[in-house]
Formats: sequence, C-alpha cells, structure tokens
Amino acid sequence: MSKLEKKTEEQKTEKKPFDKKAYRSKKYDKKLRLDEWKNKRENYVKHKYKKMQKKEGNVFDVKKIYDEELGEKINNSKSEPSDASNEVTDDTTALKPEKKNPQFNKKHGKPKFKNSLTRAQMQFNQIKAAKAQKQQEYEKRMQDREGKMKQY
Repeated sequence: MSKLEKKTEEQKTEKKPFDKKAYRSKKYDKKLRLDEWKNKRENYVKHKYKKMQKKEGNVFDVKKIYDEELGEKINNSKSEPSDASNEVTDDTTALKPEKKNPQFNKKHGKPKFKNSLTRAQMQFNQIKAAKAQKQQEYEKRMQDREGKMKQY
C-alpha cells in the first residue's frame, strides 16, 4: 500500500469525538425540532401537490375552449337577423367534433374519475337531480289531487 492509501484508511477509522451539546440540542431543542418538522411537512405537501398535478394531467384544454367559442358564435349568429352575409352554414357545425363522454369507461361500463373530488361532485349532482325530480313528481301529484278534489 502506498502512503496516501494508508492515510485515507486511518482517517476513515478515526472517530469524531462525541459532541454532547450538539446531540442534546438536536434531541431536545423544541425550536430546532419544530423547524425540522416544518421542512418535512413542506416537502411532503409539495410532493403530494406535484403527484396530484401529474395524475390530473394537463388541466388547460385548448380544444374545449375552441369548441365553446365555436358554439357561442353559432348561437350568436342564430339570434341575430339572418342576412346573406351573416348566415352560418352547416359546414361550421360539421367542423365541430362529436363530444365523447370522458366520464364513462367503455370497458367496464362504469364512470371513471380523475380524482375523488370529481367523483364526489358527480355523486352530489346526481343526488341533487334525484331530489329535484322527486319534488317535481310530488308537485304534479298534488296538482292532480287538487284537480280531482274540485271535480267532486
């Protein structure tokens, strides 16, 4: 062995002296422990946010915006008086692609959701629609009942 290799081995085997003050401050100092906890928590939240962004994918959908713009132009042109210069032909509606239902999984026949929030929103909307339908049915039955009561 060369002299250089011996020195590096000696340095590796040589222990650092135990620093009791640093050890005790690391273990018992509340401020230091709180800072470490905050750093861990911040890293955890950042990681979770990035993971969620990656899972959701690109939220900004340009195709959807163009479809909405095209739909608004068609609706605006229909509401205006029809002139030869303002007429909208069927070509513009033919350019509009058919929208597929992204919330439905064809393979399993079940709705698919990007995250739990959309699933919860969908369930909420379904329950709300069911309640509104029940209310309409109830009002219709009451009107029928009142009509029959008037006949007698």
